Amino acid sequence: MIDGSTNSEVGTINVGTYPCCVAVNVKTNRIYVTNAGDNTVSVIDGASNRIVDTLNVGKWPLGVGVNPNTNRIYIANQKDNNVSVIDGSSNHIVKTVDVGSSPSGVAVNP
Repeated sequence: MIDGSTNSEVGTINVGTYPCCVAVNVKTNRIYVTNAGDNTVSVIDGASNRIVDTLNVGKWPLGVGVNPNTNRIYIANQKDNNVSVIDGSSNHIVKTVDVGSSPSGVAVNP
């Protein structure tokens, strides 16, 4: 963790294997980290800086995008050629969308 006012490290949060990408929901103060090595997403409470959930998603999750208005989180699963859609209120996958080959990034239009 880095303090944005001083640009100094203030702590470390251990997540899954091979953490790749990070996204923040500014409305809920939740941070989402994709862990490509163990096919999970770590959900961090930004107020306590603690992991509140670890979600199993598709193979080799890379990109992550958050829509703060709908509280949906989108995870690009590169080796499954799909995107997992997570409900940020329940931390459950509500849908899996097949996309093209090897997705690695996600963009969201709130």
